[in-house]
Amino acid sequence: MELALPGLPSNLYKAEYLEGLTPDELDDLNVQPKVALLFPARVMRLIFFIVFFHTPSDCNVRIAARFRHIKYRGTAPLPRNDPSLSVYVDGEMYMAFVE
Repeated sequence: MELALPGLPSNLYKAEYLEGLTPDELDDLNVQPKVALLFPARVMRLIFFIVFFHTPSDCNVRIAARFRHIKYRGTAPLPRNDPSLSVYVDGEMYMAFVE
């Protein structure tokens, strides 16, 4: 069995993974004591945004948004970095993942 990244706190490994290791593998893994994982609310909101809103289907919606305003053949799509394709979290702009 391939070991995970060694030296991390115990709460960063899945319990099932640790339970399946032999004593020698546990020694090699060098599991450290558990640590509290506290992040500022702003970081948590950004993580939520990235995880929740950047699914493949959402990416398709964002790509389609570049072309939403087009009514005639000569109309160009919005540039990939157009601010309307961005999201604001706590007043800071994060560009949408547009392919």
